[in-house]
Amino acid sequence: MRVRLHVGPPGTGTARIQQGSLARRETLAGAGILSMQGPGKSDGIPKALIALDVERALREFDRLFGAARDEVPRARDAHTLLYSSDVFFQADSRLKPDFERAFASFLEGLASRGHDVDVVFVERPIEDLLMSHALLQASLGDLRYVSADPGAFLEYVDSYAWLKGVYFARCPVLHLDFNVLDASGDLFSNFMKASCGIDVPPVGAAKDDETVTDRHVARGLLMAPLVNWMELFGSVSRADLINAAHLKPPIPDGLLDESAASIPLLRDCLRATARRAIEMYVKRHAAVAP
Repeated sequence: MRVRLHVGPPGTGTARIQQGSLARRETLAGAGILSMQGPGKSDGIPKALIALDVERALREFDRLFGAARDEVPRARDAHTLLYSSDVFFQADSRLKPDFERAFASFLEGLASRGHDVDVVFVERPIEDLLMSHALLQASLGDLRYVSADPGAFLEYVDSYAWLKGVYFARCPVLHLDFNVLDASGDLFSNFMKASCGIDVPPVGAAKDDETVTDRHVARGLLMAPLVNWMELFGSVSRADLINAAHLKPPIPDGLLDESAASIPLLRDCLRATARRAIEMYVKRHAAVAP
């Protein structure tokens, strides 16, 4: 069977695609596409690979495959499996050879099960991708990118380029343009048309975890000291902390509004730093090119 891995990257509408494929599982199955998206985010496969645990990744694949076939009518007639997770882009670049071996072994395990794998990659201009990532992190209280130093941006570009190279080298790739998918109509419907050749009704407005407002960013900046302290001494992720209903620090509405009003300036500064990082990356690789 054909296995279509949609690997993201983050910032290219993956949340909407995951939510849409879950909401339209029966419609997709009727067109021969079996969505392996579970009721929640099904990120177990890439998380296991990032932990270099290939057997766990294969077990998670088998579990999701079996559950989808049991839960979705007409699933046994499907000719293509669709699995979407941008967590494939969270691999640690300090463990490059180990992750590359783990991913290759994962593909071999799928091949031994009779599956042919291809990758769906949604391309977005790298400057916009960097901005999306930086603002999302700032909204979570992560201040690494809120700096004139392009180091954090450059590290992200290096990791992104490496992982893109891994996926492109190992699998046939269906290369899609985010701006085209998002230009008109429903992004999920456009994605399914481009990636699988089928028409799927829109699923309506969907929460996109990759999109943040100025108010979200301002809240993250103001809560950063508290969130960083609690993450350091606790066992809860910063995403859970920043979104926790019981975590209501005394931020007056006036202060939040005032901070939000300054975020457009912050966006301009971040974009300038992102551009410098891209220029540095290009110059560095041009210098070592044969």
